[in-house]
Amino acid sequence: MVDKVGGWIVIDTSYAAEPSVVFDRDRVKEFAPIHRRKTLTHPSINSAVTIAAHAVRLSGEPHEEIVYGPAQSIRLSALPIHGVDAVHGVQVWLGFTDEEPTGPRTVEGWSYDPNEKMTYHGPGVDKNVLGIDEPRPAAVAVPQYFHQFDRFERELEAGQFVAAVGEGAVPEGHSFDGDVELTDGHGVQRTIHVTARGVGIGTEHPMVRGLLHDISDIQPPSGYFERRLARDMAMVMGTTHGVGQYDFTTQMVTEWLTDPPAPLHRWKTAPPQYHPDECPRICDALQPLKDGRSEYVEMTVRLRFPDTDWIPATLGLRAAHAGSRGRGLLTVRPATPT
Repeated sequence: MVDKVGGWIVIDTSYAAEPSVVFDRDRVKEFAPIHRRKTLTHPSINSAVTIAAHAVRLSGEPHEEIVYGPAQSIRLSALPIHGVDAVHGVQVWLGFTDEEPTGPRTVEGWSYDPNEKMTYHGPGVDKNVLGIDEPRPAAVAVPQYFHQFDRFERELEAGQFVAAVGEGAVPEGHSFDGDVELTDGHGVQRTIHVTARGVGIGTEHPMVRGLLHDISDIQPPSGYFERRLARDMAMVMGTTHGVGQYDFTTQMVTEWLTDPPAPLHRWKTAPPQYHPDECPRICDALQPLKDGRSEYVEMTVRLRFPDTDWIPATLGLRAAHAGSRGRGLLTVRPATPT
């Protein structure tokens, strides 16, 4: 009797020219070539997997076939992983023909626009990954889901990655991966493996596209809630200001620890636009934080959101990690009239 070998592999197709294995049966992979899998790696099977991945990416439809291998026939079942605008990946079940495929993995597609600073979730992200039941717009501001994170060790590197994609400073297909531990909307703790690739780099509309894969079954959450400490401290302060985690690289708030007061409350759902006349002054004010000459700066600026007029606001930024790739705490409040 031949041992069972069936299992799922997950292929990231965000960068169409180079489909890459990011999960192989029971372990994550770092954008490995398809032939670098650990089982059923005969060239005829690798070829069938590659062809199926391209076909499903283009059609958006499932695909099944029998691959006639050198020793035994292999069943191949391929399912699309949809993003908001394209198929971002394919999960493929490979096994002997007398094996029934197990249920597919929980894998969903996502995108990030470095220019808009907005995230676009595929149709299953909110329900299947974040545990959010109520409908949300296709475009989601980063703080709207970062508040569910318990631990994200590569957060600074993720900010550097998306900024480099937006600036055209990396090659097409440049990749990033890392694990996020989060608590979903139903109180369930999960480990999510995040993969991302830069596409359209150097064009007017670069994008980050990738996958969110629930790997809690093979890598349970640690139960270490490092991000909750900052939230608890902000709540104890009882401030009437908005307090947010600020990333110097992307120049954006990744999470609001306390909500911005009206009329700045729109910042929770959309990043602001700063008045163009003040952008040079803002850059000059931030420079001492970036080069380590100061730990805190405060300024009054004009900003607006898609449905507002210009709003005078007082911003205070305290560096937690100095440098152009650092981060800090941003406080925001409506400016007091003079």
